[in-house]
Amino acid sequence: MWRAVCASVRGTSHEANGLPCQDSSAIEVLDGGTILCALSDGAGSAKYAEVGSRILVDEAVAFFKSRLIGNPDHLTTIRLLTKDDGVTFLTGVRERLSQIGAASSAKLAEYNATLLCAVIHPECTVFYQIGDGCWVVGKNGIYCSMTLPTRGEFVGQTVFATSRSYADDLQFERADITLDSVTGFTDGIERLVLHEPGFAPNARFFEPFVKSLRGSTDIEAFERELSHFLESGRISAKTDDDKTLAIIASDCI
Repeated sequence: MWRAVCASVRGTSHEANGLPCQDSSAIEVLDGGTILCALSDGAGSAKYAEVGSRILVDEAVAFFKSRLIGNPDHLTTIRLLTKDDGVTFLTGVRERLSQIGAASSAKLAEYNATLLCAVIHPECTVFYQIGDGCWVVGKNGIYCSMTLPTRGEFVGQTVFATSRSYADDLQFERADITLDSVTGFTDGIERLVLHEPGFAPNARFFEPFVKSLRGSTDIEAFERELSHFLESGRISAKTDDDKTLAIIASDCI
């Protein structure tokens, strides 16, 4: 019932400074129509940001997949998910990052990265987020933010999955309805798609993507085109940061 794509591309500032893309993203479609999606933005100031973001994304998908795989009743399991499940996951992945860092005397903060994770079912979707970026949902042509970017005390500052306050900073939301679309993105395109104050989504940005994906006959080609769009001069002129965008659209409305 879903069509799903995601893309992460390197920003022009990272390219100019010889840095890798520090954003990561992943989508996995499970039997039964459930989709797992995770996005992460590694902190530019962190030495191993791209490692932190990649591990967070991969581990998030694996964690929630383990809760669902072999279980024919995905809907009940998803409805029972809580914020505590996200805290349990983050606690475990922080321990893994600490172990990896110990081998090279790296501190946990050197893997600083945000995280957005969603477990998407045709009848219920749960959202987790720590840091900036946002999850946006669409229903009957109306778009709203399910989570909100977390801003720090200073401009450009946020919180991370590796922050000490991770359990308090983690956002958790549930949409116990059938959605037409779910879209997630990192802060690289945040200013382009959210209206401030209030972080209201710009429907004129999301609607064309959702409609195009719904009508696409070649998902792999659509994903490549999504990457090209994020790398285009039109977008790069407005933001030089790494950019990640995930789009999940129902096959029909």
